[in-house]
Amino acid sequence: MPTYHEIMSADLSAPTSAAERWEGMAGEFAQQERAYRRDVYGITVGPAWTGMSAEAAHGRFDVTLKEFQYAQTEARAIASLLRDAHAQFVELKGRLPAARREAVAAGMRVSERGLVSADGEHDADAESARAWQDRIDKVVRDVTDADTGVQLALTAAVVASDPLVGGRGFNGRAMGDIEGTRCWRRRGRWRNWAAARTCRGAN
Repeated sequence: MPTYHEIMSADLSAPTSAAERWEGMAGEFAQQERAYRRDVYGITVGPAWTGMSAEAAHGRFDVTLKEFQYAQTEARAIASLLRDAHAQFVELKGRLPAARREAVAAGMRVSERGLVSADGEHDADAESARAWQDRIDKVVRDVTDADTGVQLALTAAVVASDPLVGGRGFNGRAMGDIEGTRCWRRRGRWRNWAAARTCRGAN
């Protein structure tokens, strides 16, 4: 769980930089797919190679070709998730200094650790300090919840979806949507792709 200080001092540029690299990786996989389709897979569909060996090779080469396609889907999904995460974190992080400024304007003291205290010693002051503390703590919990959502979405994005590769390949159904993935998990529909696509709209 990130602390108040960690959130306030966090550098949020890393997700967008990583997203750009993942987009570049998707482009590289696309180039490799075109080359593989032309130079390897294409041999099995041409007239020069026929018979049972050609059919067997075609089946194996087709699996590899799909993996190049799935790799692109997975890489683009991860890039999208990272951009989504960046947007969420920027918005949530912005709530903390805003809450701190308002608490200080209301006569509270807020430490570097995010602890709120009142200048006075009256019960009303202590009650007000608790209210401001609850508000700041709520933002910290929201950041933690978002961080967990990003972790779950990134983990789901790299789970192979095709049984032909035995769970060791790329995910051709990777979702680039954090809230969509969260909804999908919440409804227990990991095996129902059509339902996952409409999950957000069904809420």
